[in-house]
Amino acid sequence: MSTPLLSDILEKLKSPATIPKGWLLKRLKALTPQDFSTLMEFMTQTSCLPLLVAIDKDFSLPRDFRTTALEIRKRLGDRVAPEEERLLEEEQGIRHALFNRPADKGLEENTYLGGIINRLVRLPEPLAKAIIQDLVKEKGEAVLPFLKMVYQKSADNYALMALEVLATIEIPESKDVLQEVAATEQNKLVQKFAKKLLYRLRGVAFPAEITGQGIKMPPKSVLTAPDHNIIKQAWVSFIDGQGNRLIHLLKSLPMAQMQFITLLLSDTQGIMDCQAGDGPKKVVTLAIDKVIKSTEVIEIPPAYAMALIAECQEINKKAGQELPREFLATLGYILTRKAEDKQGALIYQEIPVESVSESPYFLHRSSSLLELKEFGSWLIPAAELERYLLKLREIEQSLIIVSEYLQRERVEEVYQEIVREFFSPEKRAIYRGRLEEMAYFLWATERQEEARLALAAALGLGDMVGDKILEHPFAKQLVYRSIEAVRD
Repeated sequence: MSTPLLSDILEKLKSPATIPKGWLLKRLKALTPQDFSTLMEFMTQTSCLPLLVAIDKDFSLPRDFRTTALEIRKRLGDRVAPEEERLLEEEQGIRHALFNRPADKGLEENTYLGGIINRLVRLPEPLAKAIIQDLVKEKGEAVLPFLKMVYQKSADNYALMALEVLATIEIPESKDVLQEVAATEQNKLVQKFAKKLLYRLRGVAFPAEITGQGIKMPPKSVLTAPDHNIIKQAWVSFIDGQGNRLIHLLKSLPMAQMQFITLLLSDTQGIMDCQAGDGPKKVVTLAIDKVIKSTEVIEIPPAYAMALIAECQEINKKAGQELPREFLATLGYILTRKAEDKQGALIYQEIPVESVSESPYFLHRSSSLLELKEFGSWLIPAAELERYLLKLREIEQSLIIVSEYLQRERVEEVYQEIVREFFSPEKRAIYRGRLEEMAYFLWATERQEEARLALAAALGLGDMVGDKILEHPFAKQLVYRSIEAVRD
């Protein structure tokens, strides 16, 4: 008998072309090996090659899952590159060397482990990271010396990865290593990243007990004050073309009651709407689960959510626009507090700026973001394009006969005029903020490549001032697409 999760996946696989790859990959991680085996049998009988390829490329999935997907691809006649099979074999060898190492030998400095690290850093970075994360889950704090070796012996990207994984081991020694790196590292990129990780760890209560099953935090004191009116969890949707997004909050109330709050925020108009409902914790939790599962949202830190709300609240205040009554009733207390600084968008805690800004590849490909469904409504308002449309019609309907080349050149000049005039300093700031938020949304939904493209586009809007904006691929494509949409 299949589980509800497997049944849901199988039902959607009846139309595999309509399934977002991210949706499927996220759910695969929750499947048992038995359910996954059932799913693979089904996929063998259907046209699911693109999804099988996506499974092979997602290194966060168990190796057995990816190996099975590759075998099915071969069975279905797909051309599997020798490099893919070699990679799986090499991964198996490295995992065996690390996970089956005798406990008495440990993971301390020695020539043997140095050779393993040399092999590890030749793997794609996401795969190397997945292996080390699994190692931490199984061996706990015993991995610390090994992580220090990876940091010391590796190039920048792998050194950063090792520090990032090290920061997830919430014991004092992790903090000590990061503080040492932040104080003594000569490489500015690595030093800056270590400081960001320390910033993330500053709220962790040490010491924490770490076991093979994970991290066990100290129990709360029975004398701790009741946590009434505290935001326990927060979720956000992606941002639409008008700069709107939903934020869902779970707030604690007295007498074991909870409150579920939904706000509609706009980065140009502020807090537009607020709805709330409360009840016993179990009832509210079930209602939240239903909403979260039926919409596309990601979880974010409650403090960050409140900072986003505070920013929008300031927009209402500056515009002299009243705040929704329900907001004043449920969250009005934040009016009396100073708005917390976001300390920069969340994506900067995940991707070092230099890893994106120093590679023209990401900015060059940023226009492809507009092909994603989340960017489907990203268009320049038709009202702002009217006068340019008139110019384009005049060129196309002109009685003066000119060459096709000259006509295209004049049309291109109008497009450049739109890019230059629409992306004013104010609009660049707005779109930069939207792209930063979308970058984190894409990162959290396990689309790391697209997240880097969005971050590159955001950084480009900050750097490309004046006529340089004409070279911005995302900005240009947004204009082209918006004109086409109005004309259609």
